[in-house]
Amino acid sequence: MAKKEALQKTSGSLFDSSLSNLAYARSEVDEQVSKRLSPLAVASVVVGVLSPLAFVNVACVAFSAVAALFAIAAFVGIDRSGGEITGRKLASLGLALAVITAVGAPVRRAVYRMEFERQAADFCEVWFDAAKNGDACQIRQMSNPYWKRATIMSHQDEVDYFYRDMGNDEEPHYMTHNFLANPTLLTLYALGDRARHSFYATTGTLLTGNTESASRVYAVTCEPDPSDPNSKKQTFFIRLVCSRVHAETEEGEKLVGWTMETADYGAMKLDEKGLPVWEE
Repeated sequence: MAKKEALQKTSGSLFDSSLSNLAYARSEVDEQVSKRLSPLAVASVVVGVLSPLAFVNVACVAFSAVAALFAIAAFVGIDRSGGEITGRKLASLGLALAVITAVGAPVRRAVYRMEFERQAADFCEVWFDAAKNGDACQIRQMSNPYWKRATIMSHQDEVDYFYRDMGNDEEPHYMTHNFLANPTLLTLYALGDRARHSFYATTGTLLTGNTESASRVYAVTCEPDPSDPNSKKQTFFIRLVCSRVHAETEEGEKLVGWTMETADYGAMKLDEKGLPVWEE
């Protein structure tokens, strides 16, 4: 009798244990089935994957803003669901992608713009030195496309080019004459060391995929002529428009070079915001 009761007790305890484990497993499955993945969290990751396009085009920062909104909305929905909605890790990933691109893309563009302005300033300084020294050959090369300067015409070729065209009285080269008669070049060459130039303002900057340009205004101060007692200190403005072109050869070599497109001087005034406006 005791053995039968022990057997029933043992078998009952085993049965009860199996039933409890099965019930626990079923409840766990039911709990997982009842939980839903937040669609906003998924959407934040999908849009966040597109947000790095902002490094190519600044307008794509909108993807970062949308991804951040989706992620925040997903967090709010998950917190209010009482555990019925999951996806916090996905929302965190979408938010991280949004923040990285929203901050990194503008910073990268600002650094790129600063480097572009620095190179433009260096190129303009070389142009000023050549103009004051009367080096028309170098100035002409700087106004030509950089690939032509590098592969077709050397400095000696430019000298021979000037001699040949200027010496041809029957058919004078109009462009050469017009280039040498540039009043900006003639003025700087005539003033020489008496002219001191300083950067005044940038009136325009264009940054595109292949061609980038900067319009820079310089204030040129002319010291009085020691030989002329009536001469006075004067200041005028010169606008230099230089561009940088990105190109690629047939062999896949990437080329980058600067070209001086415009060099003129004239009157300048300030607009309502105090920015310089160049008058043609």
